[in-house]
Amino acid sequence: MNEIMNEIINMHMIVRKYCIEKIDNFSEELMKNYKRIFKIIEEIGQKEFNESKDEGIINLIQNTTYNTCLKNIFKSFLIEIESFITNDYKLLEEFEVSLINVIESSTVKSNTIYCYPNYNEEEKRLSIISKQQLISYIKSIDKEKLNYVEPIFYRRVLAENEIDYIEEKVRDKWGIENFADPFTGSHRDDVIVFKEKFFYDNINFLKLQSALKNLGEEKIYEINITDPASYIMEISAFAIFKQDGETCLEGFWCSPKMEWIIYKSHENTISIGGKMLIDEVKTLIGSWKDGVFIY
Repeated sequence: MNEIMNEIINMHMIVRKYCIEKIDNFSEELMKNYKRIFKIIEEIGQKEFNESKDEGIINLIQNTTYNTCLKNIFKSFLIEIESFITNDYKLLEEFEVSLINVIESSTVKSNTIYCYPNYNEEEKRLSIISKQQLISYIKSIDKEKLNYVEPIFYRRVLAENEIDYIEEKVRDKWGIENFADPFTGSHRDDVIVFKEKFFYDNINFLKLQSALKNLGEEKIYEINITDPASYIMEISAFAIFKQDGETCLEGFWCSPKMEWIIYKSHENTISIGGKMLIDEVKTLIGSWKDGVFIY
């Protein structure tokens, strides 16, 4: 790898890290706020909470709105940044200009409707500030530090034509007509449908990571049916349940070889398809039968 290409890759990693750390910080703050909100609602009731004029509750809602806006803004930045294919660039300056241009033109990508007071106005205000902040950070990166950067996991946003190709292959392989809870009630011998809560409590993504590594997988696809971006990623980046409690409403994971599938549905089920992966899951979870969803 030549020096310029190494600098481009490292700058890309630095900017990704910056956004990921921001998102993690906002998520951590939101988790604290949600716990406080749930506790207050348990004590005084939903209606009283919604209509409260208490200064502490008003500040809590404002802080939740603030962190939700910033989290969504930086997640949208990250989607744009992780769409880059660094090999397409020959000059560091060209790559830096392209990064800045996509940030300047980015819009918030979220399918969630938020009921916080003045959410849209706050999002617009913070988006302008955040763009300036991130662009300033990119311009301030010391080029001498680009010789070596501590690596992070690989993840790239898939283009629309890549998603279409993967979905077509999955439809053919698994006999799926519609990507909406396709396996519940299918009674396929090569698919087990689990209750989501059992899956979360007993299997979780760390054990699935181990199972996938045992199958020799290195990179997998994440196709989000209801979310704004889908990915190809390293196994280490794979997580059905994210640290901040968020997850896609409907989507699936598979490998380029299409030998297995993990499908999360909006009906609170998670399906495992493919004999080799099923065998791995059964080996890892002795009580797997307790979690099977009965249709």
